[in-house]
Amino acid sequence: MVVTCNLDIVGLSLILTGATILVALITVAIVVVARRGRMSTEGAEMYIGGEGEEVLRRKIPSVLALYWGIVRKAWRRAFETLRDSVHTGVLNDWYGYMSMWLGLVLLIALIALIVYVVW
Repeated sequence: MVVTCNLDIVGLSLILTGATILVALITVAIVVVARRGRMSTEGAEMYIGGEGEEVLRRKIPSVLALYWGIVRKAWRRAFETLRDSVHTGVLNDWYGYMSMWLGLVLLIALIALIVYVVW
């Protein structure tokens, strides 16, 4: 059996809009249920690894935090120089600074290319 519907453009657009909204709501519901189902506190707890609970009382920074702490401490002057010279708000300052560094990179690349071709 074949069902035929003769709809005008307004009726068709209403049906398609309703179907699209229904599909969007079903998709949102599936995403919300899937995220809620994966929630677990197991990963939030600290793994002691056989140590006593006094290990939990000490605050031990992560390796990433140590790395960025050292980088920020060691390269503070370089970051401040870069910030002060590039972020002045004047486009010519930025262009001059970046042209200097890109020229240096181009010079190093040309020297490396010449050394590679000659040897």
